[in-house]
This record gives sequence, C-alpha cells and structure tokens, in this order.
Amino acid sequence: MTPQSLFPESQTERVEALDQEIVRLIHGQPGGPFEQCLSSDEQAVLSAIRFRRGAKNAVTIREMRSRLQLSDREIKGIVRALRISWHLPIGSSKDSVDGGYFLILSAEDQEVFDANFLDQIRAQVQAHRCVSGPARTRELLGQLSLEVAK
Repeated sequence: MTPQSLFPESQTERVEALDQEIVRLIHGQPGGPFEQCLSSDEQAVLSAIRFRRGAKNAVTIREMRSRLQLSDREIKGIVRALRISWHLPIGSSKDSVDGGYFLILSAEDQEVFDANFLDQIRAQVQAHRCVSGPARTRELLGQLSLEVAK
C-alpha cells in the first residue's frame, strides 16, 4: 500500500489554492473551516507571511514586530489562531539566523516545522518531568495521546 502524500496536488496547484484562500481572508471575506473573517491584526500578520514560501524564506518575528507594531506575544498568538482557526499551513523555525514564520509548501518545509515542534515538546516534557516526576509526566502524556486521537 502506497502511503498518502501530505501534498496530493502539485506544488503549483497547492500554492495557487493557498494564495487564493489567503487573498480572500486578507480582503475581509470569511474563510477557513468556520467561515470566519480575520481581524485587522490577523490580516496584517497573514499579509506579512503570504509571500514567505518555504522555510528558507521565513519572515522573522523581529521584522514583523517592527513592521506591524505588534508585540512578540501578539504575533505568536495570531499565528497560532491562523493555524488552528483557519487551518493555514504556517510553519515556524527557531533557527537563530534564518528562523521565523513561513508557508509550508513542501515535504521539506513540513520536516522543518515538525523538527522544531518536537524540540519544543521535548523541552516541555523534560521540564515537567523535573518538576512533577516521571510518573505524573507519563500520565499527562497518556492524556495528550488520547486528545490527539480525537
């Protein structure tokens, strides 16, 4: 059995479809799974990320903060909302030189996002294990596993 690709259409088709969705959202039209409209700050953040296609073209949070006059916390919260509420494939990289936010358009971009995500999870698990002990950490990881399976 051949595994299903994360990116079943061609990259060109994927970019075009994603860009059409982004344009609709930036221009105040409803979108995403809940047919909601973006706030003006969400529109601004999405506009800043729109042409940052792939991990190698990431926009840094410093650039966004300067351009949009938003705090790091506000930008991070907006990116989280764009990912969760609108299901937009926005990746992030913690690379100290080229890190930032980008649109995930390839398997390689997904790998960069996954690696950073796993690093964050490992760091949080390690901190929790040190504070709460291994048994409590295993219990919480079991709960998390059930939540992911939903």
